[in-house]
Amino acid sequence: VMGDAVNVASRMETACETDRILVASNTRRAIAERFVVSDAGRFDVKGKSEPVDAYYVERERTGALSDMGSFFEGVPIPFVGRFEQLDAMKLAFAKAEEQRRAYVVKLTGPVGSGKSRILSEFSRCTMETSPETLLLYGRSTRSTGGLMEPLKQGLNSVLTERWGSVQEALSALFEEEPEATGAEHDDSDLGFKTNLMELLDAFLSGGELFVGAGEQSLSVRRTLFWALAQLIAKMCADRSALIVISDAHMADEALTDFVSFLIDSAAPAVPALVMWEMQTTP
Repeated sequence: VMGDAVNVASRMETACETDRILVASNTRRAIAERFVVSDAGRFDVKGKSEPVDAYYVERERTGALSDMGSFFEGVPIPFVGRFEQLDAMKLAFAKAEEQRRAYVVKLTGPVGSGKSRILSEFSRCTMETSPETLLLYGRSTRSTGGLMEPLKQGLNSVLTERWGSVQEALSALFEEEPEATGAEHDDSDLGFKTNLMELLDAFLSGGELFVGAGEQSLSVRRTLFWALAQLIAKMCADRSALIVISDAHMADEALTDFVSFLIDSAAPAVPALVMWEMQTTP
C-alpha cells in the first residue's frame, strides 16, 4: 500500500504519544463536530513540501452547551451579529441576579436559524464575565422519555462532578451538622429533610416516583417541584444559575410545569435564568 494518505498516517503513528490519538488536519475537519481536539504542532512528512498540521483527539463532545458551536470544514465559525438578542439575554440574567428570582427567556425559531449558536455564545459570555455561575444544561430528544430528563441531565452532571456522587451531594447540601449551627434538630424537620433527599435521589437516579394516581400523584409532583427548587437554590448559594433547556419543543409536560412553578412568586426564591430554546415551524 502506497500513497500520500499512507505516508501521513505512518508519520502520525510515529509521532503520536503513547495511548493517545494523533490526526492530521484533513481528519480533524471530518471529526470536529464529534470530537474535541488540541493542537499538537507541525510535522514533516515524506513526500510533502510543507509540514503537516497535527492534532490530538482529547475527547468526544458531550452535547454540553460549552461543546456547542458552528463549524465549516472543522474550523469554528466566529459569532457575528445578533448582538441585540445577546444584550437582551444579558439584561435578563442581570435581572435574575439582582432580584434573586427566577426568570424565563424563550428563544424560538425554525431549524437552522442559529438558536444553538446564540445560546453557546451567551453561555460563553456569561461564564467569562461571571465564572462562578452555576450552569445547568440539558437537551430534550425524542429518545429521552424520562421525567424532566433535560433538567435531570444538568443536575446529575454538576452534582457528580462537584461532589463525586448524587448521594454525597444531597447529604452535603441538605444535612446540617448540629456542631456547626449550634442549634438542636427537630425530629420532624429531620424527617422532612430525609424525605426530600429520598425523593430527589429517586428522581435523579430515574427511580419510580408516582406509584399512586390522582391527587396522590399531584401531591408528589408538587413536593418534587419544591424539592428541586430548594436543591438548585442550595447549589447556587450566593451565586446565580443559568439553566439551559435545548429543543424544549420536545420537553415533557412536567418540565414545562416545573419552569412555570419556578418563576411563580410562591416558589422558593431561586436566582436563575431559564433559557427555553425551542423549534418552531416556519
